Amino acid sequence: MVEGSIPEYGIIQGTRVLKGYSVVTEEDGEVFHYSKQWIAAVARERIRLDLATRGIDQTLLDWDLTRYRGDDTPGNIPLLQRFLTEFDSRFKSAHLYMWSKYNSTQKTTTAKILAKTLALQGKSVWVLTMGELVQKLKNQDFHEPDADLIRTLSMVDFLVIDDAFDVRKVTLYKSGYQLSFLDTFLRKRLEGNRLSTCFTSNYAVGELTEVFGCSLKALVERNTRQLEFNDHVEGLINVEELWK
Repeated sequence: MVEGSIPEYGIIQGTRVLKGYSVVTEEDGEVFHYSKQWIAAVARERIRLDLATRGIDQTLLDWDLTRYRGDDTPGNIPLLQRFLTEFDSRFKSAHLYMWSKYNSTQKTTTAKILAKTLALQGKSVWVLTMGELVQKLKNQDFHEPDADLIRTLSMVDFLVIDDAFDVRKVTLYKSGYQLSFLDTFLRKRLEGNRLSTCFTSNYAVGELTEVFGCSLKALVERNTRQLEFNDHVEGLINVEELWK
């Protein structure tokens, strides 16, 4: 058996990474063993690409809940840290409702960080807006890709539904017939499959009755831990810095 080492470089996320592999000559030929650094870099890139298809920004790959800005007066962050730490043992059937009357209070970013962290723990996750969800639910009977996605969304370990119950972002016909699809999906996921679901919204649960009805309001109210976010930030990413 003969072993050698050849330095080789590749580019992962714009960074020059040492590939480095050993060559082991055996009776059947040469076997290549890549360095742990290269294997880790490739695995990381695959995770990044996979998360991107599930609605999680690649910029959040290195982020955790310590990136939260503000006083966190309600104490949401310690609670969510516990949610992540004890997900398997305690919270895999727990549902969250993150809300604020205002935009830019880090609800969506925090929810995506939860999803990303759980994905790195090997959990299946997905992030989409309620507007997208309602559209997929409406199309599922005659569009197989949407039906496949709905089946996936109903069974992932952790689902984030962003911009939830916002009439400005969820297209509803005057008849409101789409609400029956939404009610059925959420009832099955929250109370049937009992798989963890996180809503982000600019409306308190008590405000849902007028458009979305008493049934959906009651479903969300009895099943979710409601967390109010009140720390306003202008932007977690400095747009001006991108153009320098």
